[in-house]
Amino acid sequence: MRRTASALALLASLLVAPAALAAFSDVPANYPYKASIDRLAGMGVIKGNPDGTYQPYAPVNRAQMLTLLYRAAGLTPATATAKCRGDVPLGAWFTDVVCDAIAREFVSGYADGTFGPDKTVSRAEALKMTFTVLGLPLIQGEVLTYTDIPSSAWFHPFVAAALQLRILPFAGGETLFVQHQPLARGEAAGMIDRGMTATVPSTSSSSERSASTSSVASSTQPSSAVASRTSTSRTAQRTQKADITLPLSGRTEGAGVGDNFVYTFSRTSKATIRVSAKTEGKAPSCTLYKIEDDGLTFEYYVGSATGGECWMRVALSAGKYQLELSSRDTFSITTAIDVLGSGDGNDGFGDARPLELGKHASGDLVEDDSADWFTVVFTRQTQAMVVLTPASTSTMQCTIYPLKDVTLAGFAWPVCNQTFMFERGTYVIGVLHSLSALQQGQRRKEAYTIRVK
Repeated sequence: MRRTASALALLASLLVAPAALAAFSDVPANYPYKASIDRLAGMGVIKGNPDGTYQPYAPVNRAQMLTLLYRAAGLTPATATAKCRGDVPLGAWFTDVVCDAIAREFVSGYADGTFGPDKTVSRAEALKMTFTVLGLPLIQGEVLTYTDIPSSAWFHPFVAAALQLRILPFAGGETLFVQHQPLARGEAAGMIDRGMTATVPSTSSSSERSASTSSVASSTQPSSAVASRTSTSRTAQRTQKADITLPLSGRTEGAGVGDNFVYTFSRTSKATIRVSAKTEGKAPSCTLYKIEDDGLTFEYYVGSATGGECWMRVALSAGKYQLELSSRDTFSITTAIDVLGSGDGNDGFGDARPLELGKHASGDLVEDDSADWFTVVFTRQTQAMVVLTPASTSTMQCTIYPLKDVTLAGFAWPVCNQTFMFERGTYVIGVLHSLSALQQGQRRKEAYTIRVK
């Protein structure tokens, strides 16, 4: 009963229209989405709590997100006369909106016949809802700046279009999308507000527009305030895809600036590989993803650019992988992947060395190492610091990746050598060569110590 009452209170704070614009006591002037929150509150799309707060970091569930979008788009759902999904009962506050959205093919649900109305909506799910309900086109955008989204991900087209329409990025998240993270109330306000005010290219095709809503009937158009936007479009780059087998002795592709090359392969056993993508001009970017069965990725490696080469040495476990290259010049790119057998023990996520709080580990990053990998698990929320200390004056790089069992709050991201409030879960830490050494092509053996304190 207590949980139900709390959920109803949160729902009311999201959905009840205010009489006038509210100034929420817990949304400071410098909050990234304050303007969006204030605008939506003034329109009656959202409202705060009775105590004058908004709780911008609280999560939003799937039914709430749909309801907010319906209000923003000016859509009135049809009254449901039958159950549309097994967990959507007749008479619930969300039934009409959910069933109407399913009928219009804005959303579908899960393979087991459920919709999950009370399930926290992820960033990826919320973004797709925003496009379908607001009728935004899936414009072909430029190369993604995010490194954690493979081109095969189901939400990739929505992210690409959202970047071009300026719906993304999230504040403080210019390089990582973190698709599985729960959408916070403040982020929801920002996403909806940007979607409503986005400038849609006048040259976007009807196929682009229909792609975001599947086969939605023409009678399901959003309000004119959402639909009447114009601008100019950008030219999409070329993408070539191919399945490959390892080792790859050398595959040459003609390239133009911004062209993308996607190579997929599988491993049935562990192996360490070295990837090399060479050109006579500027080095291409190269990123290797391990693809989960649902198309998502939580393990990925960003290659290092040295001269005209993008390279990496990575220890792989069994699974499906996708190598993505993006050209930065007009020269051909030659890609080779060598299977080396075993590495030095911590060349990948699967071989990451465990770190314990308060204890340090030593290592040597050799010339041909992309990175050394470590892992740390926090059993509860903990204020800590990952400290990287090079043995010399080298400015070695350090990066921290929260895995899928971590729920990040707000817009902060863990950074090495800075105190951070770590949420419960697993983190992988990469130790990389100094940026100056990579840029100058002067990789050398670099010793270091690392600890979590």
